[in-house]
Amino acid sequence: MRLLIAYDGSTCADAALDDLRRAGLARELDATVLSVADAWLPPGEAEAPLSPPPTILDEIYAHSLAALGDARQLAARGADRLRRLFPVWRVQAEGVADSPAWAIVKKAESWAADLVVVGSHGRGALGRALFGSVSHKLLGELRRSVRLGRASERAPTRPCNSSSASTAPPTRCTRRRRQRRGPGPPAALCSSSRSSIRAC
Repeated sequence: MRLLIAYDGSTCADAALDDLRRAGLARELDATVLSVADAWLPPGEAEAPLSPPPTILDEIYAHSLAALGDARQLAARGADRLRRLFPVWRVQAEGVADSPAWAIVKKAESWAADLVVVGSHGRGALGRALFGSVSHKLLGELRRSVRLGRASERAPTRPCNSSSASTAPPTRCTRRRRQRRGPGPPAALCSSSRSSIRAC
């Protein structure tokens, strides 16, 4: 399995990494942490006969190289975090300069990623509008499965089934939502009266 993780160093991106522990993924897989510098690297002289003056190109090039260096450092940081979470995974880091959404799409398609993970910054109506800039483009353009993760101020949910709820008094369920997921018994998502765990 190939897992592509878009990482920008934000709290949401870190939360998306941490949330992979609950994703039910394979114990061993190949993962690439991709960070994208939203920058433009000038093409070669032969490719751009009508290019801007050299001084302007030099400034753009220097800025883009600095941004690319930052992206590579971010990718390395995200890869280190992922290795700590999943020591068995084969993890590599990659930083590129491009339009963020298109860089992720191109990498996912060329590498044949099975799953793309991206952090969402959206909270509320305004957040959902801003979230569209990258995440919506990925959902619209990618022919791959996409997992969106974001930081939450609430405690994590705790899955359980009815038998574990009834036989374990210390973690008695006080709220339960049944969810049918196909053949077999429905799953129950509940909160514990003993802790601050709450259902979504």
